[in-house]
Amino acid sequence: MKFLLLFLLIMVAATPALAHRLSVFAYEEQGQLQVESFFSGNRPARNCEVVVTAEGSGENLAQSITDEAGRATLPCPSAGKMVVSVACGEGHRGQWLYTANDIQAEVIPSLDATLKDQGPAAQVDESQLRLLIAQELDKQLAPIRRQLALNSTQQPSLQDILGGIGYLLGLAGLVAYLRTRQKG
Repeated sequence: MKFLLLFLLIMVAATPALAHRLSVFAYEEQGQLQVESFFSGNRPARNCEVVVTAEGSGENLAQSITDEAGRATLPCPSAGKMVVSVACGEGHRGQWLYTANDIQAEVIPSLDATLKDQGPAAQVDESQLRLLIAQELDKQLAPIRRQLALNSTQQPSLQDILGGIGYLLGLAGLVAYLRTRQKG
């Protein structure tokens, strides 16, 4: 019986330590890489180091420090997969895998120049139009992506906690049943 109580106490105490979890979210906006970092409960990660590295080589592409709102703005590195890391000391570290868009900054200004030169009835190349639409969609979807990132870090509800305790008690009952069956 003491073993069972000790087992239950250890299982209840061995919950994941999410109280200081550091969440990171990165997106491109107007040619800049926007990084947002926060702890559980949406508390901003202030004055933390932000490092952007190339995924394969680990080459340092950009660096910054978060502001009081837990945000940092960096020049957007060239296309490719990057790891955005935020470190706040005492082991608090979060990462976001960011894939840069294929939209190159020089394409949109060339589209603007084309429109200015040709006036209001200008013809737009299909690839330029696709790039413009993709850029606008990224801008419009950034808040939705941020909300999805926030929702993925929700803390367990009371129902989740009680369900977990019930599950553990059920396993303990099963173990107790099997032990009494072996003795009898």
